[in-house]
Amino acid sequence: MSYLTLPDGVPDFSKVVLSLWFRVPTSSMIAAIAQANADPPDPRPRLSGVIPLVTWGPLVEGYKVLNNSGTALSYTETSKFFDGANYITSSTTTHPYSNIVHAIGAATEINPSMIGVRCREDEGVVGAKLMIRIQMNDFGAGSWVDMDTPVTFGNKTILTSVVPPIEGATAPPKDTAWSYPFNACMQDYVAPEGPWNVSHGAVDITTISAQQYGPDSFDFGNDIPIVPDHWHHLLLSVDLSLGLIHGTGRKVIYDQPDCTVGDSAFDLVTVSDEAVSVVTNPAKMWVALDDVDFMGEGGVSGYAGSVAGIGNNDVAPQYIYRAAAVANAATTHRKSWDVTGCVQMWAESTAFEIPYYEYTPSLVPSDGHALGIPAVPAVVGRIHPVEMAELQIFTNVTLDTADTAKRRAFIGADGRPVAPAEAEALLGRKPDVLLHGSGHWIHGINTGPPGVPDPGTGLPIPDPAKALTPTGKIVAYTPDPSLGGDQGPSPSLLTSQAASCQ
Repeated sequence: MSYLTLPDGVPDFSKVVLSLWFRVPTSSMIAAIAQANADPPDPRPRLSGVIPLVTWGPLVEGYKVLNNSGTALSYTETSKFFDGANYITSSTTTHPYSNIVHAIGAATEINPSMIGVRCREDEGVVGAKLMIRIQMNDFGAGSWVDMDTPVTFGNKTILTSVVPPIEGATAPPKDTAWSYPFNACMQDYVAPEGPWNVSHGAVDITTISAQQYGPDSFDFGNDIPIVPDHWHHLLLSVDLSLGLIHGTGRKVIYDQPDCTVGDSAFDLVTVSDEAVSVVTNPAKMWVALDDVDFMGEGGVSGYAGSVAGIGNNDVAPQYIYRAAAVANAATTHRKSWDVTGCVQMWAESTAFEIPYYEYTPSLVPSDGHALGIPAVPAVVGRIHPVEMAELQIFTNVTLDTADTAKRRAFIGADGRPVAPAEAEALLGRKPDVLLHGSGHWIHGINTGPPGVPDPGTGLPIPDPAKALTPTGKIVAYTPDPSLGGDQGPSPSLLTSQAASCQ
């Protein structure tokens, strides 16, 4: 496959504006789907089912979480019957059990920072969605977003049958408890040893759970369809410079009061409810596709409206959203009839805190890591033929894609590319990467950074140190990209598997 590589990437950044024209053939989507179907399901390799357009930054890893059996534990179950005067033991059995111990397993591959197209087939129809990912190099911190509840069983005594007591003898005690099978509060004889005590603990497993997905990332989390064999223009802007992002959830403590015979309800009583459930100070992402600013349901994160504090252009790492949505709860007391006939007393630990997760974005790692168009050499097997044009990457600037005037610096009202100088004038700086014109794409000539003097003539030329390295055959195509006009597959893609660029 053909690709371009900027070996040392672009400088690390907290802000970026990226503009790209691209067209993905149906044949490439079909090939990506077939490749994904052949991938191992657990864990999947990087870029499974994804056609990359631009990738950059380090290739990080996560890990599988192993749920192993912990220390072997047990409790005894004693069955008794009452013969009218005495309790007679009929059997005693031991029941083993263990709780889960979570451990770090084999490494898994994590998708790099990228612009891509996720492909799928639904009832024979090939389609795709836009995919945007900003992969960071470090982790946030939090607690009680994910928790385990190890159980402890006390010894259990069952009264299996009762003969009417002999006159003058002590009758078996009675107890009152809620019967779920009968959906009512009932009273019945019980063994004198009392109820069967069952308790749940509380263990914070947020760190091992969150870090299995690798360092934190920012993802475009909503659906924008990508039509095969049609030109698309993407205008993306990201701002991760706003500081600490915090997600806080909810802690609720319930109690289940003892019932009385004849009760028709066994409702929880809320003892305390510490609710925050909000994301504060999210980062920003703006996306416009085909000259239309994205305002879809759920916003660019997919969580707008469902998570407090997240608006249309707000983004945060996945565990920030998760923290804000989590409502951990415990029931301090619940008394019910067990299916065997004994009274069961439940108790749950309240020794956990309000779930939270926080992350302060560092600079997006890019410097010293190859930038690949459409992908870096390490994932060359995921490259599929695509057509691309007019790539512009500006670091450390942002823009609001809802502003039509700003979009006009990248795409004209006629749906065609405009001169790159328009974007440079708007943003007040030269791009870190500019690939404009067939010859520059074919040879990897980056005309974005300031020029350097030609050793022979002294005239300014593109800086060779900022050039991209071409691999394979990169070919030109016609006609030029446009949202209108000819949208059919390029002849170059009908005869070659090389990525074609202009």
